Amino acid sequence: MKSDLFLKFFPVPKYLSKVAVGFDISDHSVKFLELLPDRENIKLGRFGEIMLPAEVVVNGEIKNPAELAKILASIKNQNGFKYAYASLPEDKAFTFRLSLPKMKHEEIRNSIELQIGDYVPIPVADCVFDYEIITQKPDGSISASVSALPREIVDSYISVFTMAGFELLGAEIEAQAIARSLLTLVDNGAYMIIDIGKIHTGFMIVCRGSVVFTSIINVGGENVTSFIQKNLGLSREEAIVQKEKKGLLRSGENNDLFMSLIPVVSALKDEINQRLVFWQEHNTDGQNGECQIVDKIILCGGQASLLGLKEYLETHLRVPVELGNPWVNICTSGDCVMPIKYNESLRFATCLGLALRNFKS
Repeated sequence: MKSDLFLKFFPVPKYLSKVAVGFDISDHSVKFLELLPDRENIKLGRFGEIMLPAEVVVNGEIKNPAELAKILASIKNQNGFKYAYASLPEDKAFTFRLSLPKMKHEEIRNSIELQIGDYVPIPVADCVFDYEIITQKPDGSISASVSALPREIVDSYISVFTMAGFELLGAEIEAQAIARSLLTLVDNGAYMIIDIGKIHTGFMIVCRGSVVFTSIINVGGENVTSFIQKNLGLSREEAIVQKEKKGLLRSGENNDLFMSLIPVVSALKDEINQRLVFWQEHNTDGQNGECQIVDKIILCGGQASLLGLKEYLETHLRVPVELGNPWVNICTSGDCVMPIKYNESLRFATCLGLALRNFKS
């Protein structure tokens, strides 16, 4: 069954002999990135982004598979790629944490399947799910992270890569790929990662390296640009320049821009705070003490580097906030020079996390 490719991601297989490229497909573009072994290290290979025509992918659903397959085939043929990992749309996924009593490991999947209807509003037969064990307590009870998607969504992504001539080694939700990119194997706390994109912003809570909560809102960098245009009477191009040059830096000459951005960043702050409160209120027992309090917030995505945003959120949320480092598992020596700007690398976090499956387990 085609959907079985989704299941290959737990546990992580070793494919060092089959170096695969990470593909991040959104409504607007296809991003791809290759990581290569370099003696004992990892180096950046080929990467890029191809914009998609309108209506090829809409809200994560592939509406024109032939056109998308054509674009993927072009990337494959131009670069000589053969193997791929693909991200699956976050807004179609259901992610949750589940507590299970002591049982044999071979019984876990069946136990989850019996309970999944309580968390996923689609018939079990119509969804594909998999899980990661977060911890197993001394009494034998198990805490697991479960991810589920509609079977037709998973099959459509597998099919389009097959049409393009790729050997798809697996597919997973964007959140888990992003977490793998931004966190190291020793990051065992609780973190909220916020992926701020052009149109959407995704929220994910990661507990001991496993994604246990996700949600998404239709607010992104375009909203910031629109607010600047409207409030300052600028063209779209001028608004983008002002956003990238000055952002939320507050000064006398920048006060008008700062005030024009307050409504949208304040709304984002409120959305973050709602999720922090929800997590803590619905996690009062901390699943036996696990990850009850979010230790810090990590920002990524193409719009995460807006000047002053990190400081604004940290001040109002009273939680440590930092910009993610997509190279944390690649450039471990601290003196690497990558052929990609830092701001750009934040946009490729999903691709980096997918490609890291070749190396990180």
